[in-house]
Amino acid sequence: MTDLATVDQIAAAWRPLSEVEKARADYYLGRASRLIRRTYPDVDERIADQGDRLTADDVADVVIALVMSIVPKPVEGARSWQQSAGPFSESVTLPAASADLPMTLEQWMRNVFAVAGSASPGPVGVFPPAPAFDRLFGWEG
Repeated sequence: MTDLATVDQIAAAWRPLSEVEKARADYYLGRASRLIRRTYPDVDERIADQGDRLTADDVADVVIALVMSIVPKPVEGARSWQQSAGPFSESVTLPAASADLPMTLEQWMRNVFAVAGSASPGPVGVFPPAPAFDRLFGWEG
């Protein structure tokens, strides 16, 4: 199966890549695509279904975000970075290796896959009940 995003899309989202970076990006695109297909086994069918609002671009956005989440930070492999102005303090949290960084599906990514062909754009589990909330924001449909 082909990856759900391309190296060119990674470069467009970030910067031009060296040949070494392209090879790594290609691997991580495969890793992220496999994660998506394990989590959402029907993703390819949904993309192909013209009646489903999930598009290849939506899925590519998620895959690119997953890959970018493990791209080296200003300090190679930093998970977090903190600076203070005075009296001069810096703190960096590093994983054992960049391969140890998890690819985690964040809630916004899960929401991309939750959109079905007939789903309404209104929020779920809100108070006041959704119909009143929808009318309030002009989401009647």
